[in-house]
Formats: sequence, structure tokens, C-alpha cells
Amino acid sequence: MFPLTRPQRQIYDIEKYYRGTIGQLCGGILLDRLIPEDTLADTADRLRQINDALRLRIVETGEGPMQEAVPYAPERPEVQRFSSRKELEAWAAAWTREPLDAEGVRCEMRLAYLPDRCGILVKFDHMLGDEWSYLLMASQTCALLRGEEPESGSYLDAAASEEAYFRGTRPEQDRAYVLEQFRRRDEPLLLSSRPDGAAENARLSYSFDAAEAARIRGRAAEWGLSPFILFLTAFAVSVSRVRMNAEQFYLGTEARNRRSAAEKRTAGMFANTAALPVTLDNGRSFRENAALMRVSVTGMLRHQRFNYQQAKQVIRQEFGFEEKLFDTVVSYQTGMVQGAEGAETLWATGGAQSEALFLRIADHDDQGTFQLYYDYQTAKFTPEEIAALHERFCRILFDGIAHGEKRLPELALLSEAEKRTLARFNDTAADYDGEAGVHTLFERQAARQPSAPALTDRDGTLTYGQLNAMANRAARSLTARGVGPGDFVAFSLPRDRRLLAAMLGILKAGAAYLPIDPEFPRERVNYMLWESRAKEYLTADNIDELFRETQSGEYAGKDSVSGGGNPDIAVPPDS
Repeated sequence: MFPLTRPQRQIYDIEKYYRGTIGQLCGGILLDRLIPEDTLADTADRLRQINDALRLRIVETGEGPMQEAVPYAPERPEVQRFSSRKELEAWAAAWTREPLDAEGVRCEMRLAYLPDRCGILVKFDHMLGDEWSYLLMASQTCALLRGEEPESGSYLDAAASEEAYFRGTRPEQDRAYVLEQFRRRDEPLLLSSRPDGAAENARLSYSFDAAEAARIRGRAAEWGLSPFILFLTAFAVSVSRVRMNAEQFYLGTEARNRRSAAEKRTAGMFANTAALPVTLDNGRSFRENAALMRVSVTGMLRHQRFNYQQAKQVIRQEFGFEEKLFDTVVSYQTGMVQGAEGAETLWATGGAQSEALFLRIADHDDQGTFQLYYDYQTAKFTPEEIAALHERFCRILFDGIAHGEKRLPELALLSEAEKRTLARFNDTAADYDGEAGVHTLFERQAARQPSAPALTDRDGTLTYGQLNAMANRAARSLTARGVGPGDFVAFSLPRDRRLLAAMLGILKAGAAYLPIDPEFPRERVNYMLWESRAKEYLTADNIDELFRETQSGEYAGKDSVSGGGNPDIAVPPDS
């Protein structure tokens, strides 16, 4: 028996954490003609014989999970008949969700028959194979139907080769690369800020037609890049633009991790999810950033055997960092079925996944188009949000390849309708005293209309006078604690009246405020507090102390609307 390989172990740990059918895949080949059932059944069974990965059994032992290849024995797959392609795809999606035998070989096969076509479907646990395995088996199917003997390798031989690799000196170089890249990142960037929930996923599919695909391929060839680099660059820019123009962060990606010709002929789980270190430069053009992306991808591929799970372990040991590096994976799935002669590949999703978003860009079957599959956790995104994300991605991609000289902030992000809406929202020009700070303007409004409503939150409505009183108390409390002009006060607060009153109070005290997202990792919060030298850090646990006074009662009560008078601290508007 053999221990699991690193890619298998990554899937094993995910399955242990989420349980269910999160690690199940389904794919196959659909031929453009009808084949006799006996012939197709023999072909499917022959695939099981020549690919030992399809006969792997995972066994729990005292030393951890181990694997062995069950000896080949003839097995005839069941036949499923469908009236349409749509019916076939619906059935395959439901079948993928049906649990496999955890105690036996985690692989099942079916023969699929349509009125004028037929094919082979293979469902297996992700520990037994990856996307490349399906393409390989589709090519093997075509060869077998031509009466040829296809080449195939043993996954257990590949497992032994991996063990030899990790006994050598190369893993230390991989480790150094991971640590160096982590030191350069500002902080992890997550596309969804919603809390973790269930792993159930849904899919939205889009495509680039032949003309759009030709534009992408043509520009990639002109710039000496692959289409995947253009896709990655545009997607990274679209993420950056909605996350404060971040320039240093991670995206997940899938590396095939097949390093030799023998491994490319071997079905099995080789693919690694890897942390791709993204480096963008908002001062450079889209074309220049695409060149930077190629450097990042090349570096990642040199260390692709060191997967995400191993990288997190190293970072945890070195820095004590426990958070995710990313929540979005972008995968470019390419490969042609050899000798397909009109056949096409079939794919089904398993209904659950570990990351918030998995964007699969497929370039299969020599169709001259690109298919885009957005598999997203329903607890993290709505269909409308994914549709909007896709539209932003497309606008940036096609603007970037059409105007490669544009700097990143100049690339199109909004649709024409969104631009009109934004222009309407921003049409708020008004005359005001340019020598007064924002808190002084608010004080004047509170003096003019103290009883007018200023804001409404879950605790009710607060008038300008009451809000100004809260801000005055906050200012006096901060001044008493030694806060003054030139200081920073940080806060991490829920969105209610206390947040706005604290902001105004900090300005009234002559200080500057530093907002910190409550969902930021503790390590990042500590760094921001240290870097800013913040005099105070206000949180939900201590904020009420800022508004409490010994004589005045509750901070939103009916005492003086001035809260004891506006502080007499000179704070010029250019402070």
C-alpha cells in the first residue's frame, strides 16, 4: 500500500472538513455516432484495466490514509438512455451528487445513449483523478474504438516518483519561494466578505464566441503571451478595482503538475491548487501588467509541486498566520482529445466546493470558442453578483486587449447605465465655506436645525442636535485621554450611530480617524495599529465609554443638544 500523494491529501483534508460529495467529479466523452452497446461496454471496461487510478481504494490505517489498486476484474457498466442532450446533462449533474462507496473503489461508469449519439461517463472521487484524466481517457476511448492500444501509465509509479522528489533538496527551494512571496503581499484579499457557510454551489455559464475568442487569441499571440495570462490579468484587475485597487494579493489557480511525458499519459490526481502571487502596478499599462502576470505564473509553475496546503503550513509555522490566502480560484482548462473526429467532452459539477468562487475557463474540443463556468458558493454570492462580476471582467478584458497602453485605473469598469447612475448620484455640487472643516459644518447645521433628523438606525432616529452632543462627548473623552491635533484614532465598529458620532468626535478633537474592517485578520489589525501609532483603538467592546459622562446620563438623552458645548480646538480644513 502507498500513502496518498500531496494532491490527493489536499482533497482528502477538504473532504474530511466538509464531508458530503464535495470531492466528486463527473466527465466523459460523447461520440458523434452510435456504437453497439457491447463494443462501448468493452471499451469502458478496458479503460478501467489500463488505468490503475480508476481502481484505487482508499484505506484508513493507523498511519493515516493509504491507497492500493484493486486487481482488475471485468465489470459491465450500466446503460442510461436519454431523449436529449439537456436531459443527459441534468441526469449527470444529479448522478454526480450521489455518494460513492467510501469503502470500495470510488469510481463508477455509465454508458450514455442519445437517439443519434453515445458516450461514456465516469464519476470518481477527486482523489482518483483530475480534469486531465478525463481528457486522457477520452483520447484512449477514441484509440480503442479504432482498434489501437493506447499508452497509459501507473499512478502508483507516479506516487513513488513524488516521494523521491520530496526526499530531495528541491522542497527547500519551494519553501523559500513561498515565504518570500508572502513577505511581499500586503494582506490576503477575499472577494466575498460574507462569513463562511455551507459549501453548496451553483453554476452560471457564459461563452466567448468565435469572433471574441479570435480577438483574445490574436492579441495574446501579438504580445507573446498565452490567452490564460490575459484572462488572469483582466480578472485580477477586476478584483483589484472593487477591493481598493490592491496591487499585491493572491488568487488560487490549478497547476496540472504533470512534469514528464509519462505523467501526461497517466490518469490520476496530479493537479495542485496553488497560491498564485499577483503583482499589479496601477501606474503601468494593461500590457505591462500582463507581462508581470506571466512572471508570476512562471514562478508559480516552477514550484507547482508545493501545493496550497503545504504553503499554508509553512506560512503558519513561520509567521503564525492562520487565515486564508484567497477565496477565488481561476483555472484554465485546455487540451484536445486525440483522434476525437467530432466527439466532445462532457462535464458535470458536484454541487459543492471549498472555495467561494471557482472560475473555470475551458478551451476544449477545438471549437474556436471559450466557455466560462462560474461555480460559486451560494452562501457567498447571489446570481446577480456573479453576473455583475462577469460583466466587469469582460469590460476590463476587452478594453485591455483593445487599448493595451491604458493604465489600469483607465480601463473600463462600469457599464453605460452604471455610469449614468453614478453621475446622477454624484451631482451634489453646492457652495460651502471652504475654510471650515466637515465637523464645523456639521456643528452649524446642528445649531440651525437641532431637531431635524440626522440619521436612522436600528435604535431609532437621531437628530442633528443629539448626534452633535454625542460627538462632543466623544471629543472631550478623547481629549482627556491625551488625543490631540496630529494624532490618529483607530476604530473597528458596527455601522450604527456610534460610528458616525465617533468619526465626528475624533475630528472635533483635532485628530484623524483610521477605520479598520471588523473582519480583518488579527495580524493585519495589529500591523495597522502599529504602523499608524494610533493613540486609541475603539471597538464594539469599549465604544460606549467614549460617550459616557458622570453628570449627563445616556448619550442620546434629552440633555443639551450641544453636549456641553462644541470643543474649542482649531482644526483647519487642510489639517
